[in-house]
Amino acid sequence: MKSLFITATNTNIGKTYSTHLLADYMNSQGIKTIIAKPIETGDNGNEILDCQRHSQYNLKIDQSLSIEDINFYRYKLPASPFVAKKYENISTEIDFDMIYQKLSNLESKCDVLLIEGAGGLMVPINEEYNMLDLARFLKASMCLISSDKLGMINDLVLNIEFLKSKNIPCIYAINLINEENYNTISKPYIEYLNTKLPNPIYILQKDISKITHDFLSFS
Repeated sequence: MKSLFITATNTNIGKTYSTHLLADYMNSQGIKTIIAKPIETGDNGNEILDCQRHSQYNLKIDQSLSIEDINFYRYKLPASPFVAKKYENISTEIDFDMIYQKLSNLESKCDVLLIEGAGGLMVPINEEYNMLDLARFLKASMCLISSDKLGMINDLVLNIEFLKSKNIPCIYAINLINEENYNTISKPYIEYLNTKLPNPIYILQKDISKITHDFLSFS
């Protein structure tokens, strides 16, 4: 089983949408793909959670899977796990070993596991670890989703430079929502960046086959 950890340059970028888009494409290519979200915050009881959306999706692929197979920690406050756990006065620590074992149990059930993070790379999980640490612990490949809005260049470049400083290979993709706006305010510089970067910045909706190829080519 190969795993891809999907993170983003910020919150509300479209990780869940992007994850489902990738899963749809891979499954259409005969690559059995399921989705997990180990940690989720913002469980107010009134909205459908990302992990619930993933669980419903997975049932189309494997009817034996339940939400408990893909999600292990849920908190009410829409904040980092570090803050949300303190808000609810929960003393139980998030156990990386348990997450790893639970996700490893899915190995026989799929060819690819897409793991959606909570927020961005540096979202704190506890006093010591963040989302990037979790991705590295899980030995997952990385995919960073960027928005297409004004300000995305700064956010994206900061994330790229940070990952480069850590020597962490990553696939970069822009979630294109407003193409006309993106073409005007961001595309010229992204095209320039693509002449300088060793790995291209993809457009999620247009380059999904290339994204999949790059991911499957990761060692």
